Amino acid sequence: MRYSGRELKLTAQQWTKAITGLGGLKVGESAGGKPVSVGGKPYADALGIHAQSVIEYDLPEGALRFQAFAALDDAAIGHARGATVKFMVFTNPPLPEIKTQRVPVKLAELGFQGKARVRDLWQRKDLGEFADEFAPELASHGAGLYRVSGEPLKETAELAPAAPPDLDKAYLFTYFIGNGEDGLHLAWSKDGYKWDALKGGKSLLTPMVGESKLMRDPCVVRGPDGTFHMVWTTAWWGKTIGYASSKDLVNWSEQQAITVMAHEPAAKNCWAPEIVWDAPREEFLIFWATTITNQFLDTANAGDNNHRMYATTTKDFKTFTPTKLFYDPGFNVIDATILPAFGKYHLIIKDERKSPVKKHLRIATSDDIAGPYTDLQPPFTRDWVEGPTALPIGDEFLVYYDGYTAHRYEAQRSKDLKNWEDVSSKISFPKGARHGTAIIVPMKLVKQIQAATQDK
Repeated sequence: MRYSGRELKLTAQQWTKAITGLGGLKVGESAGGKPVSVGGKPYADALGIHAQSVIEYDLPEGALRFQAFAALDDAAIGHARGATVKFMVFTNPPLPEIKTQRVPVKLAELGFQGKARVRDLWQRKDLGEFADEFAPELASHGAGLYRVSGEPLKETAELAPAAPPDLDKAYLFTYFIGNGEDGLHLAWSKDGYKWDALKGGKSLLTPMVGESKLMRDPCVVRGPDGTFHMVWTTAWWGKTIGYASSKDLVNWSEQQAITVMAHEPAAKNCWAPEIVWDAPREEFLIFWATTITNQFLDTANAGDNNHRMYATTTKDFKTFTPTKLFYDPGFNVIDATILPAFGKYHLIIKDERKSPVKKHLRIATSDDIAGPYTDLQPPFTRDWVEGPTALPIGDEFLVYYDGYTAHRYEAQRSKDLKNWEDVSSKISFPKGARHGTAIIVPMKLVKQIQAATQDK
């Protein structure tokens, strides 16, 4: 830089602001903290930067000329993937400015408990102590190198001992037969493969509400107070779903018809409702499939009806939030169920398109039980199935479904929800069982049901 008739090195001046894409900024050093050299020649007064960077100076008044050059240092030249450089000088701040953003890092995920000390290794600067989270500001596509030190989490041996395995566990299956006229049926299993009907295969609850007084697709969930809550399809065509509750699955509350689609004049039906407990929000989430004849017209001719998934929530089954669209993949879907696994929620759903034929099961995923669900995977079953329900059994997951064209129940098994094995030949369900829900219950509950219904 030429100033007052003499030459001044720009690197001898202090910059007012520097945003570097990687590493710190120090005269004579590269972004990695090594001496700068170009063509084997060292440059002690060079500034080594990496990625998108901006360095600002306040030049002294009267500065007339500025001269500089840019090059790739030897480390960049030798990089296997090569590199490019673009060097610009502005007399005013360049637009747009380089944006930075917080990059939060959970200290517990790094293996620390309590407070931890952080040092910026590129800036050679201690950043202080942090509790729970450290969140540096980094430029877009930038990076940082930090040393974190503190008290490590206790070893597993010092943690509270794990609960003993639940040897008193059983699996319970709610289902219907025929058209759902006679109501709720129950079956149980010790291993998740062989299922036996309870009450000799007779109904435990007769349907009393809804447009057609049917009890199809019964779905049961156990609430945090131990009460079982059940929802079901009351009719082929209508705007209600059924609801009842029970402490023992034998004695039931008065049934009620919930008018979940009364606000939609063009709604045709409410099929296969499911209910889950949303623990973070302390409420029940209910979702089902409905065709609304004046909506989603671009997919109206792709199959039987034109369903999307809708939902409501409740805390007391007296008041319900307004019905909202729950899942729309852009085509006709029905029969959704939710499987928690691997820290996420997996929506198992039937692709109901008929032209061309789909009619198979697929999985979408969300971090929140209430959605949104995305990343819809390819099908993992054959075509012409419906009514999925899923259970974790040991280190595997079983997804059961109604193979209605073959008049039997079928199942797929997986350890990762990506690679599947057809185990339909290994399972057995009561004859005529249709679309239901599998849950985990204490074995003593099964024995109580058997004792209460053995002569009825």
